[in-house]
Amino acid sequence: MAEKGESCIFDESCDTDNLFILRKCRKDTTNHFRFFKCGTDITIPESLLILNRAGLGLRLSNFSKHICLKHRQELGLQWTRRKRTCCHPLHDLSKSSKVAKGVNFIQSREIWVKFNLNVSVYVGGACIEKHKDEVQIATDLKGELREICCFLDNSTEREEAGIVTDENLSEIATMNDINQVAMSIDSEAINTESINTELVSDSIYEEGLELAMCVDSEPDMFSSQTTVASNWSKDERSQKDTFNWAMEMMSHGQYLPLKSQASLNLEDLQYSTKMYYIRQARLACEIVCESIAPSQGIELLTQVYQSMKLKTAETKQKDAVTDTIISAYRKAEDYTTKVQILSLIVEKYSKSELLSFIEGLTIYKIDAARKYASTHGPGQYVTPPKITRLRLSKQKIHHFIEFISAPCYLQVVGFGSRHLKLSSGLTVKVPKVIRTMIASRLITAYNNYCKDNSILPPCRATQYKIIKACAASQLKSLHGLDNYISDGMESIDTLKKVVSNLGTKGLQSSKVSDLIQSLDTLKITSQE
Repeated sequence: MAEKGESCIFDESCDTDNLFILRKCRKDTTNHFRFFKCGTDITIPESLLILNRAGLGLRLSNFSKHICLKHRQELGLQWTRRKRTCCHPLHDLSKSSKVAKGVNFIQSREIWVKFNLNVSVYVGGACIEKHKDEVQIATDLKGELREICCFLDNSTEREEAGIVTDENLSEIATMNDINQVAMSIDSEAINTESINTELVSDSIYEEGLELAMCVDSEPDMFSSQTTVASNWSKDERSQKDTFNWAMEMMSHGQYLPLKSQASLNLEDLQYSTKMYYIRQARLACEIVCESIAPSQGIELLTQVYQSMKLKTAETKQKDAVTDTIISAYRKAEDYTTKVQILSLIVEKYSKSELLSFIEGLTIYKIDAARKYASTHGPGQYVTPPKITRLRLSKQKIHHFIEFISAPCYLQVVGFGSRHLKLSSGLTVKVPKVIRTMIASRLITAYNNYCKDNSILPPCRATQYKIIKACAASQLKSLHGLDNYISDGMESIDTLKKVVSNLGTKGLQSSKVSDLIQSLDTLKITSQE
């Protein structure tokens, strides 16, 4: 909003409560130009559109002035057309032509520079193309318009950041630029005499001369190719914008602008992003070669590529050191040694070159050698890790065997035996036993026991090996075990009766008593 004492540039009686600084009018005009079919590939700021509609020069002082809400709407995005016929100064007024599309901003400025006549954006007609060749001028208005828009955007951003103010904005234009612009406008006005002056009214011509003689202290930003905006925007324009501007000039608008620049290494980019930059670079090279050699651009680009390829091939020839390394690689028999030797030259040449140098080499070996070089260094010998085995003390072994041989975990069978073969070759006969707990639970119980008594136990793998060496049968759950026991007791009683009958039949009493005692012992063992 405006400060006190300011008024609208178009009418001092306008409401001062709703005043805006003209350069801060930055509404989007894309849809507005699209509606009137007069758009360009350049985004025109709202402030430029208002000054064009009002017929004011594009001077820096005008951008610092104020405009009310009413005039902003009437001359800006809510502007309504009042004329549908062609308003070109060279158009024959006796003929009428149907409007197909409006005059865009570039065409409006061309008419202003050539005839000093303001034609608002869209007040054009269908025959504008017929007059296109008649108003061609040397000044590149499209490039200057892009620079002015870039300058306005940058100055607005700086002002928001507190860098540019109203005072120092008006001091940027130098007197040297003003003199050049005055001479440019004077020459353009004088050149209008060489055009058919019968088609241009005397009032327009006199008005142009008067404007040329009475140049303000600040120039029109479109007056000359060496405008103030052009000088300012050289520092503001980025490298990408400069490249896009140059390619657009060389390709006559056929080159698609570069959207971004690579900020990472090409090897780190995604495949789609890398291919996009490759396509843009190839197209740019084709355009440059076509500009150097018209109609022979592709042939020139091919020869340039061949010369670069030949130069690269010359620099990548094998030397004596490489031949020696390749010879050592071929003589090596161990895979690790081959990878170690190959790591000396794997970073120096590409995969295709290495495959051509060494017969039988594979991509996998090249990748392995590059990994070896990046991890350990090219050709560095890696000492294999030393593996040490710790022997268990006899005390720990005896302690564990004593634990698993406890009566609560191991029961002796009344019959049968096993032969245990020792490492010394000695064979020991041991009774057959049954283990009442599986190995994993037995090891868990031992580890808990050691933990409670602050004893360092062997590892679980060693404990499994010891249990496996101490052979024992595993107790299995039998369904109806009590029935088998009762049947066994009954059989022992039957045998005792048989022995008693044998004693009555003449068997010695001493033998009868020994047999009965043996049967009683067997009965007690079975009950346990």
